[in-house]
Amino acid sequence: MQPFDALSGLPDLPVLTGRRYWPTVELWRDVEWTLVPRSRQIFTTHRNWADTDSTEAEDGQERLDCAGRPQVLLIGCSYLAGDYLPKRRRLLARMREQNPEVHFTSVATSGAGLVTNLAHITRFLPADYAPDVVVLAPTQALRQLIPQSPRPYNQSPYGLWQNFYWLRALSTRRAQRVLQDLIDQDLLRLEYLVTTIFANARFLLILFDASGTEEVSLLRPMEREAIEGRLQRCERVHMLMDRTDLRAFYRSMGPFQGNHPNADQIEFLSRRITTRLAELR
Repeated sequence: MQPFDALSGLPDLPVLTGRRYWPTVELWRDVEWTLVPRSRQIFTTHRNWADTDSTEAEDGQERLDCAGRPQVLLIGCSYLAGDYLPKRRRLLARMREQNPEVHFTSVATSGAGLVTNLAHITRFLPADYAPDVVVLAPTQALRQLIPQSPRPYNQSPYGLWQNFYWLRALSTRRAQRVLQDLIDQDLLRLEYLVTTIFANARFLLILFDASGTEEVSLLRPMEREAIEGRLQRCERVHMLMDRTDLRAFYRSMGPFQGNHPNADQIEFLSRRITTRLAELR
């Protein structure tokens, strides 16, 4: 069955599927909050879910290697998916080449926020999938609005950027309140991912911080601080790079290529992850 064949069978109401979601989380008595909105735009048929913005499109099955041990899962957006790079230079290919004994799977997807990441975990990974390590690069909280946009995010740039310009047009106080609410929602998603969905995995956390850069697609400092503060409470979560490392990553190996990490930066990232994977074994 192809990924899109089952779309007509999505439940009308959110339901818990094992530890995965079309879900709601009961925050307190009689109050529920939807973790993954039911949206067909998460699985738009405009292009394959695993495609990047490169001319070398990927088939979804190329990204899945869910059998065998050890298992490593990549979760993020186009930064980890490898937009603008040929397949052989993307992070997934580099990790597989450098670690042939490790099984790598990726749900990193162009334009994705945590809503899309969680939906793809639910839809495309086996229900009993349990990675040993998760490489997690959370993206802007604003991206959770993308699947609710009038147009699919990967059909038109409008779907990706409309929310950015909408937020920027608000008053400073209003924008701060909206952004804080979005951050709080994503923190719940992250906490659920770490404590429930992959409760036995080690996490390598990458926080692409916008501090000192002109990149609007990176995490705002307040987002990084909130994520760092929430997830570092868990002893299974390890930072891959601190802020000093990230500044060197941006400046010493920059500039970005098409607003995405260039081949040298991806190579550096792959080697850093490889080193940390060896330390975690």
